[in-house]
Amino acid sequence: MKKLHIILTALNIVSIILLFQIIFGLIPSFECDYPVDKIDKINSLVIDLSLGVITSTFFYYILVYIPEKRKEKVIRSIISNDLLYIANNMQMVLAYVAKTYSLEVKDKYYQKIPLTEFSKIKKGVHIKFETICSFNVEITPSILAENSHYISTDVKSLNYTAKNILARIKNINDIPNIIFEDEVLISVLDKISRCSFYTNTYFMDKESKNLFDNNDERLFLTFNSMSIKELHCLYVTLTKYITPYVFSISYN
Repeated sequence: MKKLHIILTALNIVSIILLFQIIFGLIPSFECDYPVDKIDKINSLVIDLSLGVITSTFFYYILVYIPEKRKEKVIRSIISNDLLYIANNMQMVLAYVAKTYSLEVKDKYYQKIPLTEFSKIKKGVHIKFETICSFNVEITPSILAENSHYISTDVKSLNYTAKNILARIKNINDIPNIIFEDEVLISVLDKISRCSFYTNTYFMDKESKNLFDNNDERLFLTFNSMSIKELHCLYVTLTKYITPYVFSISYN
């Protein structure tokens, strides 16, 4: 859709320039050896094409673009709670990992984590995972809701959260008019549903326990540099469409 708008904008700019050049003579034209009648025919054709482009674009925006944008706003309002839930959970995971591995974070939304920081997540420096990590939520810059949210890193909780997120994404995709939503947003939701982190936690069930010596080994399969880097990239893209809460680690 964005490519189409770029193409339409370029065509309309060219059309307007040609109209100003031919009709008003405000823009210098180039000389040629064609007969006058042939030049007039070419100019007439260019004028017709330029007016056709401008008229078609006008009716496209009136009859197609504006109605679709209205439908997109309706769809966005319907799915906003699900988007917020997904973004909040992704941010809490990133905050938890940043705390566990002492990653440098340059903003309160955990959007700006230097790529080099993810290299700190190595098996060689594996750290004991906490069972529960509590968070404060910023209501206003001066008001915090203390210990109002938390994530659990036990297998059952991670599996439950993953299933919940994937179910919400499926519900979004099942909305009949979802085609009117931004194509990049739909694409990033699809990538989130297939990313390593949620795929691993989705299948992290009791049957997989025999494959690992302990829970830390199982968790490292999920909390590794590649999966967290991928999760962070998808989170940053998602936050272009929804503003998550501001979470901070609670040390109480």
